[in-house]
Amino acid sequence: MPRFLIISLIVTCLTISSCGKATGYLLGAAAGVAVVSAIQDDDDDEKVIFLPPPTGTGTGTIDIDAYEQGVFSIVNTERALQGAAPLEWDNAVAAVARAHSECQRDHDGFYHVCPYGHGVNPGDRLTAAGIAYLSLGENIARGQDLPAAVMNAWMDSAGHRANILNPEFTHIGVGLAVPGYHWTQVFIWKP
Repeated sequence: MPRFLIISLIVTCLTISSCGKATGYLLGAAAGVAVVSAIQDDDDDEKVIFLPPPTGTGTGTIDIDAYEQGVFSIVNTERALQGAAPLEWDNAVAAVARAHSECQRDHDGFYHVCPYGHGVNPGDRLTAAGIAYLSLGENIARGQDLPAAVMNAWMDSAGHRANILNPEFTHIGVGLAVPGYHWTQVFIWKP
């Protein structure tokens, strides 16, 4: 049975038991405290993930780049647990993902096919940005306020999970828009 172990650098230690594969994450630490997540899979192999510490000024602001990178890190951890190659971060794809998240935030929407002119579908958005690809996938979510929370939601959904673990994809970009926590992951197979 996999166990999730979260250790903050302030001597806090918490163990959680779960059924099935190691696909869940838990975050929690005071601002400025780095969090290490050690995951033990069904074969008792331990995987260690360094997650960014909670960020912000105490005024309700977050470090969007760090949250996006947190999702990227968890995606590659999930892929490693399933024997899939890691994805490479692509800044241009991330800009497309963030623009889509911002559009959904600005129009209080939740959609893959956008009615507001920045590209009707994910392929149009990538093409408009000059990004070549052989295939693509897109995951969207809204409301989850931490990288771990949105990844849990996506990994609990068969279609979203299939995109995350698809061995055909080679690159990823993640976009977040706040307030409202609008998330977009764009996966591509780059030629």
